[in-house]
Amino acid sequence: MIDKDTKVSENVEEYLEIMERLKERGEKITTTAIASLLKISPPSVTEMLDKLAKQGYIEHKAYKEIVLTKKGDDYGKKILNNHRIWEKFLTDFLRIKKDKDTIHEIACKLEHVSSPEISDALSKLTSSKGAKEEDEKMEIFLAGMNEGDEGKISKIVSGTNFKMRLENLGVRIGKEIKVISKQPYGPITIEIDHHQIAIGRGMANKIYLEI
Repeated sequence: MIDKDTKVSENVEEYLEIMERLKERGEKITTTAIASLLKISPPSVTEMLDKLAKQGYIEHKAYKEIVLTKKGDDYGKKILNNHRIWEKFLTDFLRIKKDKDTIHEIACKLEHVSSPEISDALSKLTSSKGAKEEDEKMEIFLAGMNEGDEGKISKIVSGTNFKMRLENLGVRIGKEIKVISKQPYGPITIEIDHHQIAIGRGMANKIYLEI
């Protein structure tokens, strides 16, 4: 359980959010990964990790993968959820026309100053709109898309080995893709994270997207 009366610094919250993002994406939580995302030096990260370990947020040993404790995981999820709520509020309700990086930066500032009451109110507000939009979304498998179509991967219907093969290609749930080319009976070339990948028809029939 998270003690609501415990004050946590913005710096600690930022670290826990970053680690929660890495965990959510199925990536290893390492000093190098955190340093890269925060754009700071690895020694600075190591110093902070020692503090987080002493405070009970993580388990960390030198040269080992970092593991969030239940306390750290709960708090990381809380901050990440606040961040996403603010992003949705800024774009869907206030209609702020800024690029994703700018929206992200604004949400980063707001997430740390939100009281529980504000967070709860925003969550209810954005959830009610999200529920309506969910009904309007359409899901289609990759093989059924046409050149130029875009979508977000919603599910992958297959076994562990197949998912691992896709994971190695950077293809995972939540990623946005664009169909670059589609051969009548050959592979489908998609763009994901600014690089192109050829996906066979068999694989494409098992990848579903929201469009």
